[in-house]
Amino acid sequence: MKTIHSVSALTLMFVALALPLSAQAGSERLIMVMSAQKMLHNQLVHVRFQDNEGHPLHSDIMKRLAIHRGDCDTGQTLLMPEDYKFGFSPKKEMGIYLSPQAWKDGSLCFSDPEFGQLQTTVTVKDVGQSIVRVFK
Repeated sequence: MKTIHSVSALTLMFVALALPLSAQAGSERLIMVMSAQKMLHNQLVHVRFQDNEGHPLHSDIMKRLAIHRGDCDTGQTLLMPEDYKFGFSPKKEMGIYLSPQAWKDGSLCFSDPEFGQLQTTVTVKDVGQSIVRVFK
């Protein structure tokens, strides 16, 4: 009887160690890649950014972005990792994953000292998608 409990405890320990690894690759602030199905299930929207010439913004620039719900000057500041995380789209394009509490109920403002401000909205039709927003 003790042998059965030992094996069961050992099995549970291995399962507990394996769950966080298989649940989502990455870290608390970075999602390596997420399928569209999982994005849809979690109601996430992946946002990619481009400059005014159509070039993608790199991760060092995205790390500088300030994200606000509503107006850039007076809106509520979104927090990482509660409201958003950096990550790669299913096509391995760098961007930001927005959680439902970040994109629901109004507009968003992304601002950067070099690229300026970008006011946009995200809707239910964007859930499970990787969308592009362009700094003009």
